[in-house]
Amino acid sequence: MRVATSGKYLSITGVRFAYGQEKLLPRWGTSQRIHTQTRDGKLSVKRIGTALSYRFVRDDKGWRIFVSTEAQPVEQVSRIELGAIGVDVNADHLAVSETDRFGNLIGTRRIDLIHYGKKQDQAKALIGNAAVDVVRQAQTAGKPIVVEELNLQKKKAELETTDPKQARLLSSFACNKVASSIKAAAFRAGIEVIEVNPAYTSVIGAVNYAQTKGISVHQGAAYAIARRGLGLSGTFDRAGGPCANTQRRLCHLHPTCKESGEACVVVLVEGQD
Repeated sequence: MRVATSGKYLSITGVRFAYGQEKLLPRWGTSQRIHTQTRDGKLSVKRIGTALSYRFVRDDKGWRIFVSTEAQPVEQVSRIELGAIGVDVNADHLAVSETDRFGNLIGTRRIDLIHYGKKQDQAKALIGNAAVDVVRQAQTAGKPIVVEELNLQKKKAELETTDPKQARLLSSFACNKVASSIKAAAFRAGIEVIEVNPAYTSVIGAVNYAQTKGISVHQGAAYAIARRGLGLSGTFDRAGGPCANTQRRLCHLHPTCKESGEACVVVLVEGQD
């Protein structure tokens, strides 16, 4: 910082970063500038060590200094042989379902994520806390996290078939922010994140698992996502899936969507055998 009354430079000691201080300290000493010569005899400066990028930002509270550096990979601690944790992203919560190594459901839960009407910083904090919560569960279980690949067409189609209140939540719900937050937290913890095709996960969760497992439709979708991450079958039952008595009734499922994974409208027609 250049200050006229303090000579050419002003050194400020005792500066500490609120986040990442321990990771930055060893990297400051590795970054050096070496003066070398090219084959033509010209002088050049070469940088070695870890690259650091500085950004100075002035706001209402004063000056802020941001330092960026490449994140070092962490040893992976999750093992898909143990099972998986599926996450279904919804407008106001995350549905989480955990499986064992055979794909059997062993637990479900809901993480509330109501951020509609919140300020941007508040929404980011809520999303970040939810992501850390999911990763903490994966760390304890030693299992990878399975999420859907982001499908903007599917999300847009869902808005057209959703009530206005939920549509407002969905439109303000940054699905990509949730996914990126989970990936970032998982990267730091050494947890693998598996992305799967989102086609029919909601339908499979509703038809195959919600009623038979006694869980919500969204938790059923999270279960379908987890099983898909394990490479297990995830087709929906076209006959007898949601019926209470499969011997006396026959259910026919007619999804009005394509296999591409666009939003589906499910019609169940019951009839006698």
